[in-house]
Amino acid sequence: MKFISLGDLHLPWMHKPTFLKALSIIESFQPDHIIQIGDLYDFYSFSRFPKKSGFISPEEEVIQARKCGEEVWYLINKACPKAKKYQIKGNHCDRPIKLAKEKCPELLQFIEPSIRHLYEFENVKTIHDSSQELKIEDVWFQHFFRSKL
Repeated sequence: MKFISLGDLHLPWMHKPTFLKALSIIESFQPDHIIQIGDLYDFYSFSRFPKKSGFISPEEEVIQARKCGEEVWYLINKACPKAKKYQIKGNHCDRPIKLAKEKCPELLQFIEPSIRHLYEFENVKTIHDSSQELKIEDVWFQHFFRSKL
């Protein structure tokens, strides 16, 4: 069984030449499973860290990131249509939820479902809980230190 794991794309800030190199490896290797192992999006605008004023609005970052995510998975599906594909959420993916919990927890019931769709892609199974691992036979995939193991 062959695997390829892509980590921390941090869309929309991905280094495109590096992704295109990974895509050519995917195309030539033809793995059975392709796993994006977390931090598909960066969510810089939702970070608790200081931000550059006027750099990008949260709305624009989400729009650009989603467009990049659609392109990434479209290209992966095209390069390797037979592989099973998985999207795992990471700690950056949790940034909007964490911010809502801190600033306005009563809005969580509206925010969580509206973010969930950002991780849905054609032919891709999504693990929406960033602390959940993906197990394929005897191989475990997880993002960062968030394991329940």
